Amino acid sequence: PTLHLFLSLLVSHRAGMSMASLSCFFPTFLTSAESSSHVPVTFTPSSPWMDALWEALLTFGTMLAVLVILDSQRRQTLLASCVPKFRLQRIHRSPSTTSSSSDDERRDAPLEDQASPLISERAPLSLCHHSVEEGKTKDVLLSIRRHALQKCYSEALATYDRTDGCIGNEGGNIWSMLLECAVQASEFNRCEKFFEKIRASSAPSDRDFLNMVCFFAEGQDATGLLQLLSEVASSGCKVSGLILNRALASCTSKNALHLAEILIEKHSSCSMSAMDVVGFNTLMLGYARTGSTAACIRVLDRMQTVGVAPSETTFGILINACIRAKEYDLAKYAFKQIRSFGLTPNVVHCTTMMKGFLRIQHLDEAVALFEEMLKSETMKPDLITFEMIIRALSSAGSTDKAVEILQEMKSSGFRPNEHLFNVVLKSCSMKRVKAKKIFDVLGRLGNWGPRSWNGTACILMKALTATMPCEAAIDALLTAPQFIELLPKASVYVELAHYCANAGRGPETIKVYHAMARSVLCGDIWADQNTNEKLYSSCASVGQEAEAALIFQRLENSRSAADTKVRSA
Repeated sequence: PTLHLFLSLLVSHRAGMSMASLSCFFPTFLTSAESSSHVPVTFTPSSPWMDALWEALLTFGTMLAVLVILDSQRRQTLLASCVPKFRLQRIHRSPSTTSSSSDDERRDAPLEDQASPLISERAPLSLCHHSVEEGKTKDVLLSIRRHALQKCYSEALATYDRTDGCIGNEGGNIWSMLLECAVQASEFNRCEKFFEKIRASSAPSDRDFLNMVCFFAEGQDATGLLQLLSEVASSGCKVSGLILNRALASCTSKNALHLAEILIEKHSSCSMSAMDVVGFNTLMLGYARTGSTAACIRVLDRMQTVGVAPSETTFGILINACIRAKEYDLAKYAFKQIRSFGLTPNVVHCTTMMKGFLRIQHLDEAVALFEEMLKSETMKPDLITFEMIIRALSSAGSTDKAVEILQEMKSSGFRPNEHLFNVVLKSCSMKRVKAKKIFDVLGRLGNWGPRSWNGTACILMKALTATMPCEAAIDALLTAPQFIELLPKASVYVELAHYCANAGRGPETIKVYHAMARSVLCGDIWADQNTNEKLYSSCASVGQEAEAALIFQRLENSRSAADTKVRSA
């Protein structure tokens, strides 16, 4: 029963196993079955699994392979069992042989003798030649289909190249599959040949229509597309709305907008579905990529003419096209028109409009729109919106407003990153801000985010030196509790020393090195040899080499002692 079930499964799932794998697996299965049950597997017409076996052999075209692999006794028994059951025509002997024996003698002979011509040196090949050729074709088709389903389009075409001529016009939809593989692999030189094969075997489908549109769009071939549409109209091929939209998308992606216009103009006369909002949006997006806002407006007018209502996506494409083309007044007009069509602006519309306001430095209008979004239930700001307005305010030096919106961002469930914190801190250097306020901003930011930020020390120094001498700024920074609490890493001292060295301030640079040494010796921070060398190099570059060498040696001795203590423990 297990063998019967297994062979039935093979037949029902024949696409999953090739001729070679079945012919190799079948004898192994017989051996395993005999060793586990201690009963030889016999080939008799009454065997309950004989039907499944023979169907599997014919399905896979593996008769010859199985006969060759089986031993001679089993081979004879298998053929003898199959001959009466399926009425196989025996293969006649040569004229000299057949003339010496009558039909009556052959008819009365035992089954094994009747089947013996089938297992002669030439008989198996003659008997199974058609099945083997059929099996080879099926293997090729299965291999192509498997590669295509796995999106290995080049491999599918390579398989076809190795077996060219094996597939005839009766190949069915395999030519459609090869056409799609050629399009997906960008081997467009094959498309016309495959399409001719499709014409010869059956009527082209809407999928074939789509692939040929891709081919014509690649070559910007309007004449070829018109011929294809004429053929579609005469054949009665039904092209669905989805296929039409994908064809439009193919034309717009390849900047073949004139072909997209031909599709829209001729679609009603070619048994195609009516144009919907997705198709018009696709066409508008293509014109938006070219920066033609006038063409986008024409598409919107055409939609109203044919009775297709625009969607939120339609206005999103239109507004973005206007902003990219720097036609801000037109963008404002399109934004106001959203509600006139019974639609509600969403966060994408508002964020796009804010981008336009910020490009023309209308910060007040951007902030007003942002505050309107905060009050709305349908267009709440997202992460992109928050970051955009915070960066704009920080660049304008509006530190208080930027901190306020940063706090609102935190309350809305978004987590600011260290880069955004540094952007807000930079706003302190845009205008002369007192040190107290700078450290107040640093403290407030520290309560909302990570405890250490890259590049923050240099930003703080730039902000402090805008209101006080560099030496005073170093003292204020190294003694501020916010700085010590939030930025305890040794890398911060490296940044600070680098900033002072670039400014040519030797005393301040060595002061930073001393401050780091105190923190290391007190156990507040850890500095490896690489960090120590960077501080020494910064000090040496501004003439503080002698004093820096003493600090360097002191820190190296401390680190060696600590390593020795750890090894001893």
